Amino acid sequence: MNEPAGSTAQPSIPAAVIPQLTATAAKIAASHGEPSPASIAAVATTRAKALDVVCHGTKIPGTQSVPVYAVVMTGHFISHRRPPGPRQHLPLTGTTLAVILDASTLTLMDLGLSDHDDTTQLPALGTVTTLKTQ
Repeated sequence: MNEPAGSTAQPSIPAAVIPQLTATAAKIAASHGEPSPASIAAVATTRAKALDVVCHGTKIPGTQSVPVYAVVMTGHFISHRRPPGPRQHLPLTGTTLAVILDASTLTLMDLGLSDHDDTTQLPALGTVTTLKTQ
């Protein structure tokens, strides 16, 4: 079941968007080796805020007012994308996949793979919605 959690004073994800957001997140998870994530949590926010919280302080100028959905999924993920550092080798693996999706198109804007569950960070961004994975 899809259920909102957190403060109602902050923007929440519109009910009409939830099925498409869930499908998009599931598709991204499957493309990263996890066809059935253990959890998917999402929040409506701005790209600047999402980058700061979910991407641990990343800054991109001009993103302060860009509306996005920050989505954190847990499971067993794998990525064959070029590693960010010379000491990392393909494939990259992790138990948490964090993505930032454009709020109007649900296009993937940013992606992070790690073993740190950022789900607990989402309430700092707004009202968290747990998305059904099955």
